[in-house]
Amino acid sequence: MKESANRFDGAGITAVALIAIALITYLAAFFTLNGAIQWPASLRYPPDKMLPLLLENQSAVFRGYYFYLISSLLLIPLMHMTSLLLDQKSELSGLLMRSAAGMAVASAVFRALGIIRWEFAMPYLANLSSGGTADVSAHFFVLNEYAGKVGEHLGVGLSASLMLVFFGFSLLAGRRGKKLAILSFVVAFLNLPMRDYFVGVPGWYLTAAANFFLVWLIAVAASFKIRATQ
Repeated sequence: MKESANRFDGAGITAVALIAIALITYLAAFFTLNGAIQWPASLRYPPDKMLPLLLENQSAVFRGYYFYLISSLLLIPLMHMTSLLLDQKSELSGLLMRSAAGMAVASAVFRALGIIRWEFAMPYLANLSSGGTADVSAHFFVLNEYAGKVGEHLGVGLSASLMLVFFGFSLLAGRRGKKLAILSFVVAFLNLPMRDYFVGVPGWYLTAAANFFLVWLIAVAASFKIRATQ
């Protein structure tokens, strides 16, 4: 029992630290990009509006998206650590938690592929456009549509929602953390790419869904603290 508690203390502290870093880097990304290019609303801007913004704020855009990249990639060790910390009281519970960890890898990879376009490809197009040597509108739309759907639809939306669903069912299968499981299902639903499924979904929905995901991270950190005192 003492050995298990000691193991949890070390791993729990590491997991909470990962969550704190993920939260800090996401907030740093949000405030940096929102101040520079009105992110996330700018994700829907046309090239004649977006490319000049990129040119004027290249340093801030690179820095902000790098924060976002770090926050996204931290999902991988975070969910792996979570699968080690939370007791798997049945074979089904363990299988579901490992599935959640696998979806975290998929989500992080898809997010990274979407993010990279804003750090390298889009600034390149912006520089071409400013030089007047090429009409880059078609390239902008194709790249934004493809990489955007990879990052937002598959990464932020679908695979992250599946991660949360597997996580929630794992908790229920292990007969622990019912409230956290319900929160996971709610956040999973909110993070589905609704704007791709239904017309008329307002732009603020993305921000609200992202904020609920931050609430979920805080709830997971709190569950580690509660587990440490049991």
